[in-house]
Formats: sequence, structure tokens, C-alpha cells
Amino acid sequence: MPSPPFATRQAQHLPAIAADDLGATVALTEFSEYRWRIGRSRCTRSGCSALERVDQATVTSETIDTDPRIAGDTVVWTDLRVRRPDHDVRLRRGASPETSSLATTDGEGAPQLRPAVALSPGGRALVVWQDARGSASSLRACVVLSDGTTTTDVALLDDDARRYAPEVAWLDEERALVAYETTSTGERRVGVTTLEVASLVP
Repeated sequence: MPSPPFATRQAQHLPAIAADDLGATVALTEFSEYRWRIGRSRCTRSGCSALERVDQATVTSETIDTDPRIAGDTVVWTDLRVRRPDHDVRLRRGASPETSSLATTDGEGAPQLRPAVALSPGGRALVVWQDARGSASSLRACVVLSDGTTTTDVALLDDDARRYAPEVAWLDEERALVAYETTSTGERRVGVTTLEVASLVP
């Protein structure tokens, strides 16, 4: 049977989990007060903490936040923005209540979605997401430094191929591996590319 904080009367889905030396953190999407919101809970051998709201949705907003991903103390998710086409990828790191958009260079109002995140041994979080700028589905990425500072997002694989649903993992402190779906050949395939993280950090 589910145990608190997950055994509620609210609809919940899309769990994500990240482990560390002291336990694990679970993030999820929960329907509460007519809004889809992101929550997280810290779990250890003694049990799980009460669900903490991660996003900053106000009581009066009609929010659809979904698809959370987590690495260490960093949670990323998709803000579907009710009745607006410009979906956004958002971030919260650590104990700070502030959240921020990751697509800082988007001047088109294009949708971003499906973020993936991985934490390096040195504490940097690499976030990769699906971006629809220029009427194409490409991949973009940024680095979140240990102090919460976010680098300017850049395009990966500079062409107009259709790429979706990225996953990311660090190879070492300077390189990461990005896997993704692509339909550039007319059929759905999986591609992999190595990312030099120095290209993202000033």
C-alpha cells in the first residue's frame, strides 16, 4: 500500500526519483485545488517527508505543471500554460522558493517541453529539453551552477532535424551524453551525441 505523503485523495502521476548518499528525493505531479502542480518529498530509512510544493503557482492561477525530472536538489518540469501555446521549461534548485525559466533566449514565444536533468560530480546540473523555435523540434541545453546561476541556453546539433524526448547523463565533469528520439530520416530512431559542457559555461 502507498505510504504518506503519497496516499492522498488527490490525483497524482509521473513520479521521478533521485538517490544520494543519505536517501532519495521523489518528485511528482499532483492535482490539487483545480491545478496540476509539482511536489517533492525527501525519503530516508525512517520514511518520507510531507509533500512540498515546488512550483510557484498562485491560488488563483489555473496551472498545468507536469513531467517533473529530478537530480540532486534540482527539479525541472514543463509548464503547459493553460490556453497558451508557449509551453515553458522551469527550474527550482535547493531550498530557494524561486523558480525560473530555462529558455532565456527565446524571443519567439515558442514552446519548450520535456526537460531532462543530470547532476555532475562537482554539483553542476545539466538540463536538456525539446524546443520548437523556428518551427522545428530541436534540442537546447543550459547548465545550472552550484550557486543556482543558469547559463544562457544554446542549441545542440545545429541543424533543423526533428529531435524529441532527450535524456542526459554526465560522462565526467566536462562531458555529457545526450540521447534523443529523431524522425529526421522519416522513421523514428534514437540518436546519441556527446556534449562538451565547456561550450555552455562562460
